[in-house]
Amino acid sequence: MLRQSLYSFVQKVGLALSLTYIGILSFLHPIELVPYFPRFLININNETGFISLAGIIAILLALWIISNQFKFYSNLAATVLIGLTSIINITNLRFLFVVAPAFAIALSLTIRYYPRIRVIIKPTTPTEDHSHEFAAPAVELEPLSEENTSV
Repeated sequence: MLRQSLYSFVQKVGLALSLTYIGILSFLHPIELVPYFPRFLININNETGFISLAGIIAILLALWIISNQFKFYSNLAATVLIGLTSIINITNLRFLFVVAPAFAIALSLTIRYYPRIRVIIKPTTPTEDHSHEFAAPAVELEPLSEENTSV
């Protein structure tokens, strides 16, 4: 159990670090991220304003993943975000190879924290008369006679 918890923690830290890097890069060098955003989004808004907003979303998502609150939904959001970014940049093979490990980590954490339905069977308490604990009354069987044994 401890090994699996440690494994999940290392995955979460790795995913959070990659999202934090994108967030910090969006504030320090937003021009470097312009090619990875669709043109229609960049043309509508100010380039640096939209990229800064994307950086804030990435940092908040990293904090949400580390916080262990709603584990499935935080990792699902990261999987969807990275997946949509990959679909938008499907022609940029270099970008896809860089993003593939982060997508795999986010997807594995999403699968790990997928909510399962657990059925808990409560033990029944015996009644006072204990009638359910006894088997059916035994019936004495008559020995087989020669008439019944003939084929």
